[in-house]
Amino acid sequence: MKRRPFFTAFTGLIAGTGLFAFPSWAKMKPNKKIPGGFIHHVFFWFKEPDNKEKNDAFLKSLTSFLDEVDEIMASHVGLPANTPREVVDNSYTVSLIVTFKDKAAHDAYQEHPSHKKFIKESSDIWEKVQIYDVIS
Repeated sequence: MKRRPFFTAFTGLIAGTGLFAFPSWAKMKPNKKIPGGFIHHVFFWFKEPDNKEKNDAFLKSLTSFLDEVDEIMASHVGLPANTPREVVDNSYTVSLIVTFKDKAAHDAYQEHPSHKKFIKESSDIWEKVQIYDVIS
């Protein structure tokens, strides 16, 4: 029976030091989620990454088609960040992230005439495309 006062004192001591406190990340406000249950992330490697004329034509075609596809919930076009680390691949030329409600919306996007037009107009600009599709 002498152990109970020790246990009570010990747990009070531990609680007082904060060892059972939530980690700091648990107290942070959650970040806003990316909209959609299906994320389509595309990386393009251009044949001539320094050719401004072709880059401009690509971006014009890309942004035009993104505006025409109703199934797209959100999109982001970006360039590699200057973050030279062993685990980072900055070798691509342009990144495209597109979000959709679900796989069915993604599938409709794949068949959309504007998407097919973009591929036809721009496929001669890139030498490689890598896609990562993610569901949540």
